[in-house]
Amino acid sequence: MADVVENVLKEAAEKEAKYKTTEVHKDIDVDVDLGNLLTSDPNPIDSRTLRYVAII
Repeated sequence: MADVVENVLKEAAEKEAKYKTTEVHKDIDVDVDLGNLLTSDPNPIDSRTLRYVAII
């Protein structure tokens, strides 16, 4: 039984290792409105970076 658990945990760890995490630094926290299920981001957008990413 322990071998089965070890194999399942090992497979889960291997699947998780395939994906990279994404960390985003925000100067201002996002606004969350749970009543309307809405999240808005008041942080300014750097249009030069946005255009660069859109071209790639």
